Amino acid sequence: MRSHRTIAVAIALLILLSAASAFSQGVGINATGAAADTSALLDLSSHAKGLLVPRMLALERATIVAPATGLLIYQTDAPSGFYFNYGTPAVPMWMQVGSAVSGQWTQLGNDILYDRGSVYISPSVLSGYGLSVNTPLNGLRVQTNTSGGTALSFGGFGKFVVDAPGVVGGRFTLLENGNLGLGNANPANTLSFGAVLGKKISLYPDPSGSDYGLGIESQRLKLYGGNASADIALGYDSLGTFQERFAFKPSGAFAVRGNTGTAGQVLTSNGSGAQAAWATLAGSAWATNGTSVYYNGGNVGIGNATPNAPLAFPPVLSKKITLYPGATGDVGFGV
Repeated sequence: MRSHRTIAVAIALLILLSAASAFSQGVGINATGAAADTSALLDLSSHAKGLLVPRMLALERATIVAPATGLLIYQTDAPSGFYFNYGTPAVPMWMQVGSAVSGQWTQLGNDILYDRGSVYISPSVLSGYGLSVNTPLNGLRVQTNTSGGTALSFGGFGKFVVDAPGVVGGRFTLLENGNLGLGNANPANTLSFGAVLGKKISLYPDPSGSDYGLGIESQRLKLYGGNASADIALGYDSLGTFQERFAFKPSGAFAVRGNTGTAGQVLTSNGSGAQAAWATLAGSAWATNGTSVYYNGGNVGIGNATPNAPLAFPPVLSKKITLYPGATGDVGFGV
């Protein structure tokens, strides 16, 4: 009796499918007798029942012979869920549908995790990167709203780069050893710039439009102020207060602890570790008159430390004054 019933059901199903094929329509299964959606081969509709696909263990799923691409099953053992074959019948590759599974998107509380491979956020794929973001306008923004938090952290090995068009690391390169390149993709030092002449570091933009900073010209290192009234000073910091030691003034004067000295003074050393100071040479009677120089403080000795005349030479018999050096002899005075 049971075999007759089975045969009857099979015949009815064949008739139903044949009718659907004859009218080029899908099959609608529902309680109202409504036709199937024109886009569906099989249209199931119910408010109390669902679709039950084949259920099996992972080992059983692996024994399916030549599974069609897109074949869907439900795996009952861990990690349980719907699986479909996104490979080919010859080389099946099963992937779980949904998020609660290791190897695809995994939900951890309010977070999600993907540990299968690369993630691309782009209309085109940038191969070789774990996460690629490629958009026509805005790329990637990372923001934290808690003071003291970490907005972005990089770890492990490898360098961090910001590319210029066509040049990997052309704008910014940070190597594993801590060397930083600005416009230099292979920084050899702690801070390296590109081999381009011009301003390198702008410390402060002056309201006039110029900058305070450092730059390079051919065979010259430049340290510059932002305007014609700016000093360039060297000193040290004392609890946030700058203590000047030396300064180059806009006029070209050189200042020691703010003191540029007076006319005729020279900068002298006061010994090892002592502060240099401006000083007037003691006893000096040399003076200038236009382009001339003269001495009016007493006798002058040339090779004589105790001159007893306006001009005194040492007590040695020899030439004393040469007025004209000739080819065969000199014109002058001697003793």
